[in-house]
Amino acid sequence: MTVPPTLRPATDDDWRAMFGCTAPVPGVWSGIVAANDYVVFGLGGIYAAADGRWWITFHRWPGVGYTKTAHKAAKEILGAARDANIEVHALADPEIPGSALWIERLGLKPTDERLGGMTVWVQKY
Repeated sequence: MTVPPTLRPATDDDWRAMFGCTAPVPGVWSGIVAANDYVVFGLGGIYAAADGRWWITFHRWPGVGYTKTAHKAAKEILGAARDANIEVHALADPEIPGSALWIERLGLKPTDERLGGMTVWVQKY
């Protein structure tokens, strides 16, 4: 029997678990994970990048559902950014069907800017 995940604040160890043990953890970031006592199912976070902008990121293990949980976490992160008057940027993952639609449903808008061939999305407050 699988124990369903709950949302909790993310840690640097969660970042490494999701993105790899050698993945650099951003110097300034905050996030939420969906986890149970055994595994982290997904992570959503916002981080200050070297370009001076704030970026939002989401990652779930392949085959993990919990779309409503991911949406709840995303809304929580974006709400905190709004409360802090932080402009948030995002890139849709071309490997995930529907990721651009999801970003749009979260309230971000596409810009004319492209990074690595991908459209930069922004949520201004």
